[in-house]
Amino acid sequence: MQTIRLEVSAGRVGLVRSRCAQPGHETSTLISSVRVSRRRVLRAILVLAILVTASSSAVLADDTLLQRALYFSDLYNWRAARPYFANAQQMYEAAGDKRNALYARLGAIRAGAEPAPLLKLSYMLDQELAANPLLQSDKELRMFCLIVKGDFDGESDTRAMRRDWTEVASLAQSLGNAKWQYRAQGQLGFADFYDGDLPGAQRNVAQALIGATKAGDIGGQIFYLSTTASGLVLQGMNDQANLYAIRAIAIAEANPDAGYPIIAHQARLSAMVQAGQVTAAQEELKKLFARPEAQASDDQLSELNSMGAQIARSRGDLPGAIAYLSEAVRRSEIAGDTHALPEFQSELSDLYRLTGDLSQAEVLARRAAESAQALGYIPLIPKLLKVLAQIQVSRKEYADADQTYDRAATIQDVMIGNADSALGKTALIKGVGDLYEKHFGLIAEQGGEPTKAFTVVEQARGRVMTDLLMSGDKTSPESLATEKNLARLRLQLTEAHSNKDIEKLRDEIFIAEQFRSVSPEVSILKVREHQVITSRQLQESLSNSEALLEYVVDDPTSYCLVITRGSIRIAKLPAKGALSSLVVAYLGKLKAKERADGEARHLYNVLLGGLPGLKGAKQLIIVRDGQLHLVPFDALVEPSGRYVVESRTVVYAPSATSFFLLRTTAKHKSSAQGLLAVGGVPYRQSGTKLGDLPSSRDEAMEASTALPNPSNTLLLDKEATETAFKKSVNHRILHLAVHAIANNTSPDRAALILLSDPQHGEDGSLYASEIVQLPLDADLVVLSACDTAVGPIEGEEGISTLARAFLLAGARTVVSTLWTIDDDSTLYLMKVFYAELGRKKSAPEALRLAKRNMLKKFGPRKAVPYYWAAFTLEGLAPPPIVQ
Repeated sequence: MQTIRLEVSAGRVGLVRSRCAQPGHETSTLISSVRVSRRRVLRAILVLAILVTASSSAVLADDTLLQRALYFSDLYNWRAARPYFANAQQMYEAAGDKRNALYARLGAIRAGAEPAPLLKLSYMLDQELAANPLLQSDKELRMFCLIVKGDFDGESDTRAMRRDWTEVASLAQSLGNAKWQYRAQGQLGFADFYDGDLPGAQRNVAQALIGATKAGDIGGQIFYLSTTASGLVLQGMNDQANLYAIRAIAIAEANPDAGYPIIAHQARLSAMVQAGQVTAAQEELKKLFARPEAQASDDQLSELNSMGAQIARSRGDLPGAIAYLSEAVRRSEIAGDTHALPEFQSELSDLYRLTGDLSQAEVLARRAAESAQALGYIPLIPKLLKVLAQIQVSRKEYADADQTYDRAATIQDVMIGNADSALGKTALIKGVGDLYEKHFGLIAEQGGEPTKAFTVVEQARGRVMTDLLMSGDKTSPESLATEKNLARLRLQLTEAHSNKDIEKLRDEIFIAEQFRSVSPEVSILKVREHQVITSRQLQESLSNSEALLEYVVDDPTSYCLVITRGSIRIAKLPAKGALSSLVVAYLGKLKAKERADGEARHLYNVLLGGLPGLKGAKQLIIVRDGQLHLVPFDALVEPSGRYVVESRTVVYAPSATSFFLLRTTAKHKSSAQGLLAVGGVPYRQSGTKLGDLPSSRDEAMEASTALPNPSNTLLLDKEATETAFKKSVNHRILHLAVHAIANNTSPDRAALILLSDPQHGEDGSLYASEIVQLPLDADLVVLSACDTAVGPIEGEEGISTLARAFLLAGARTVVSTLWTIDDDSTLYLMKVFYAELGRKKSAPEALRLAKRNMLKKFGPRKAVPYYWAAFTLEGLAPPPIVQ
């Protein structure tokens, strides 16, 4: 196997007196999606390579032509393989060798030597399989024919595709052909995806990638890395997609006979456009167009023109985008690529909508949705229906648009419900884009019922947490073994010295990470169908002194759903871009330790000042959206000049539904007792290059003193190992005063840093992927470390953070931080916080009082928000006690 070295940093650098560390970047992320458009992948490098087995090699060993054909096709380089197949066919026919002549002809057909519509080619092969005695009796030859047919059926008939690859897998097993077993499994993963079975798709494609990598299967690695990259781009996970694409490109460059990895390059190009790197993407596209292979392929020209349309649209060139996309449609029709047309038609319809040609736009949008439904391409339908609904809105057909949005959401909801992992649900929610926001906006703008608007936004918001609370979860022994193996490999990586050993271990880590898609860290049980609570149920759970504020950030208008015990109303807010600018300006000054009073007043006026029904609300439950996840609402400044925290308690929730479920099940008493506190970790002595946190030891001890209990456990100094923590989590309150690593690209790699324990295979980094597996029954978790409330924003699912990982693991309330925190001021804040808990105050009220105490003691000039506002509380919150 050709090992690929990716230049990455394995070190961590910490701030001496702040509780954060710089993340190490390993070589890959887990497979978070296999949402792969057939036209973007299978028509460009169509799967899979020609049969190469030990037995067939013996039969064909004397023929150089066929050997070369098989060699190139196994690398997906069909252009290079075509002449060898054609010449081999002629040679065998002249020699009267029917078996190998048929073998070569099938390869030539697959390589495009006999141009014909795909449906016709599939029908012809089906007839051959049923009637040709050679294909009835020769297992290897039959398997090869089914491989070729499976490629063609993948473009038009998912059911036939599944039958083809199921039989390929069976024949490969009987022949002892491991390569075609995992390759067939990968193809069945694509069939699962078309049928809307994301968990099955994730597992099968991950297994295929694992099999290809372990076997040193160059073609298989390039293919599955490329398809995974394409899928991640479609889900908006651009950073992760780039890692997979780079790996595929590196393998292809190390193996020139594999040809040009067009799909990997396209994935990178799409990621660049989505990340706003439009000029660089345009230059890359010119290079791709200039390649002779591209000019000779209608498939590639179709794909490249589609990319050209995406770039032109991002530059505001709508006529240019329409020209590119029209050419993409034309090339796709020439190539017979029926799976490409629905998405192309939908994109083209949206462009016509933007130019004002609404009649043509609606015709194309309906055609796209009907085509996708006829093809059974279920995952694409909600996106296409969303485009149709937007056109109907533009035509003022509001009732029709509402019904279209409802239909799209219903289909998407079924797929989200079928996904059994947090990753799968998140990928589906991100993949559908702004479906729910646009539907919410339609209802808000047309004076619709706020109760329906509530139902719409709650269908997807915080869905992972909601489904887990409704149905429960399980952690399999296989998923625990995966995390244990990763910890072992990371330990070995810290001890490796030679480049060869480092490269080998990084490849092994990459393979190990793929097993997360086979056995998710946590599988969410499907006990009953997902149901959104009604707004009436939520209102009845609120006290008269509470208000729940659910934000929807979108363009051209944002909204806030204001829910109190007696009313539910929708308020309009500025557009996403305007809100983003305000947030960036505010956070910039806040993190620079400035008071930021002007920015704080402005944000208060925009986000809270104009909302109806807040008079008398002593506790605000806030469901954030987009960049509002990063805003400390209690540090905003009221017109009186006081901070919000001085008059109100602020609590955050992933969704209104999850808040309701946490509150209404709060009667459950934790069976755990006492406090587990971690602090005083001797980082400098441990060789981690992190600075010690002198106040953290005192902080842990103060917490234990404030809440005396015989069950209290302190993990201080050298006792603060990852092993000891995992063995001690059965406590009612967990407090961790440690360093932390945030990761805005790969949330599974965010971690809390403890001491390693090589004897027990623990590397000292408690990753988010490990946290969700902890058997927690904790009422409160306090993460007194840097950046534990930040991470990538995952659309309507919310934000992926270390705090959210603890909530998913079973914690009912989590206190975490929005930025780098100061060691000394944190000790003061936590001392007061735990003292208030000791006086039987609720966690939200105790945190508010601790912040107020700091402001009172040091004054607003010294106690600027940087020192106290980073701490936020998410999860369960009892109604406030009104005095």
